[in-house]
Amino acid sequence: KDVVLVTFNYRLGPFGFLSLENEEMSGNYGMKDQVEALRWVKENIASFGGNPQKVTIFGESAGAVSVHYLMLSPLSKGLFQQAIIQSGTALCPWSFNPNPKDTALHLARTMGCNSTDNNELISFFMNASASSIVEGSHSQFRENVYNIETLNPGRNFIPSKEVEGPGEKFITKTPREILESGDFVKVPLIMGTLDGDGIVILTLKRLTALDFDTLNAMSEWAVPQSWNLPPGEEKNATGQQIKDHYFKSASISWSNIDLLTDLYTDLYIFLDTYHALSKHLDSKSPIYTYELTFETTKTIKSVVPIIQLKFVSLKGSAHSNDVPLLFSPYNMALQVPLMQREKNISDEMTNLWTNFAKNGDPNSESANYEWKPYRRNRPQHLEIGTTIKTIKDNVRPESLKFWRELCQTSTTDFPCEVFQ
Repeated sequence: KDVVLVTFNYRLGPFGFLSLENEEMSGNYGMKDQVEALRWVKENIASFGGNPQKVTIFGESAGAVSVHYLMLSPLSKGLFQQAIIQSGTALCPWSFNPNPKDTALHLARTMGCNSTDNNELISFFMNASASSIVEGSHSQFRENVYNIETLNPGRNFIPSKEVEGPGEKFITKTPREILESGDFVKVPLIMGTLDGDGIVILTLKRLTALDFDTLNAMSEWAVPQSWNLPPGEEKNATGQQIKDHYFKSASISWSNIDLLTDLYTDLYIFLDTYHALSKHLDSKSPIYTYELTFETTKTIKSVVPIIQLKFVSLKGSAHSNDVPLLFSPYNMALQVPLMQREKNISDEMTNLWTNFAKNGDPNSESANYEWKPYRRNRPQHLEIGTTIKTIKDNVRPESLKFWRELCQTSTTDFPCEVFQ
C-alpha cells in the first residue's frame, strides 16, 4: 500500500502509570514513552522511506484511547498529521483515573505497606521487586474487573492528570476539560465503533446467575459515570429508566443477553465516542465516522470458554474484530486464516485506512461509495458490514435520541447538547 508501518511498546500498569500526584511520581510514563516514539519517527522515518510530515497515528481499544490522549497533550503537537480512533476515547469511563494516588495506596496495601507518606511510598515502590509489583497490580485489576456493578477507574493504572510545575507534563487537566477548552491537536480524523463493542464487558465480568440477581436488584450501575450523579434517589430512578428502556421492563437473563451488550456498548464506548466527536467537530478538521457490523469467523465470542458455553448466539461484531481485518492474512492470536469474504472486507478497510494516511482522505475513485466527513447538520457514517455503504444518519440514532431526552430531564452536569 506504499506506507511505512511503525509499532512500538510502552510501559504498562504501575510501571507506566503509577502516580502519587506529586512531582516525584507524577504518572503518565507510558504516554510519554509514546511521545518519545513519535519524536523518533519524526527524526528518523525518512531513512526508512517514510514522510515525517505525513504521520498518521491509529489504535484500537486502549490503543484508541492512547491516540485520543496524544491529540489532547501539548507534548505531541506537530508529531502527527492524521489520527484514527477505533472503539475508545479518553472520555471512556475506563480510560482516565481521577484519583491516581488512591490507586497507588491500594497497591501499596496489597503489597503489605500501609503508609500514606509520599516519601515512604516512593522508597517502598523503588525497592520492591518488579514481580511483586506485577502480582499486586494483577490482584487489584482482577478485584475491579470482576465487579459486576462497574469498571472502577480508581483501581486501574491508566492516564491521569499531572500537577502543574516544571518539566514536561503530558496533561494537567481532565480530558473533558481539555476538550471543553478547545486546546488540543486539530487534525483530520477517522473515528468509529463496533455494533457489538459491549460484548467484551461480558467476557471480563464473567456473568453468573448471582450477577443477574445483582443487575436486576440494583439500578445505579446503568447510569453513565460521566453524568456524575451522586448515589441516591435520582440516580436509582435514572438507572431504572435506563433498564426499562433497554430491557423493555423485563428481568435481565441469558434470554435477553443481547440487550445487555447493547447497553454496555453505549455505556462503555459509544456514548463517550459521540461526546468526543461533538467536541472535535468544533476544530473544523474533517472527521469521518463509521460503524463496523461485519462479523469474522473467529472472534472473542468463539475462543473464550465462558462465551463458548453461553454467548455463541450473541449478535454483533465483537470488540477488536476490526484488528484482524487490518492486519490480515491471519486472525492475530487466533491463528486462523481469513476466509475470502473476510479478505474482501479486509482489503477494503486497508485501502480506506492507508488512503487516509497518505492523503488525509479515505476515499478512492475505484470505490462505489463516497465517505463524506461528518457534519452536525448532515450526519453521515460508513457502515462496514458484508458490504460497505454510506448511511445518511448518526450511528445508533435511536440510542442517541433516548440518551438526549433522558439527559435533559436529569440534574447531571453532563453537556446534554452533545447528543443533538
